[in-house]
Amino acid sequence: VYQGKYRLQHFDFYRIKTPQNIFALGYQEYVYSDAVTLIEWPQRLKFFLPKEFLKIKLCIKAKNQRSFKFTAKGSRYKKLLEEIHENFRD
Repeated sequence: VYQGKYRLQHFDFYRIKTPQNIFALGYQEYVYSDAVTLIEWPQRLKFFLPKEFLKIKLCIKAKNQRSFKFTAKGSRYKKLLEEIHENFRD
């Protein structure tokens, strides 16, 4: 957990074998809080993912080049993604 303007939480579920192991970590208390939650390997959550979220995929283009792909799930994050796109157009 990192505290700044927004509280930031990070989960790396690479070593998690079953979704039940995730609940032992107190996952729901974090994901449904007011903080920004980053999740690596979210596919390990299966059907426990929130209904709404913003997916950010980091793609390796070349040795020193990366790109990001944003996908919004739900109206709240679709609106947020529209705002992000508008800010990058300027």
